[in-house]
Amino acid sequence: MQAAIPSAQVLFEVFEDVILGQGFARICAFLGLTEIQPARLMVHEGQPLDMSADQRQVAAEWLAPQYDAAARVLGHMPDAWGRKG
Repeated sequence: MQAAIPSAQVLFEVFEDVILGQGFARICAFLGLTEIQPARLMVHEGQPLDMSADQRQVAAEWLAPQYDAAARVLGHMPDAWGRKG
């Protein structure tokens, strides 16, 4: 997609930033719309999960390619993802 569509015509956002951060404001600005305050209604919210250090390490290694790809596209790592990169 990035090869076919000029980057000025594409905006990538992640769910957590749209709901909890400034992502919704960026979408409105990108589309030339007046920003409204979105409802902060949490639906199907995940539950916290206790993980051992070993489990966290395995999960981090497994997710590393996805996190790296997201960081390349977004230019940052979403705070809600719990990994800075």
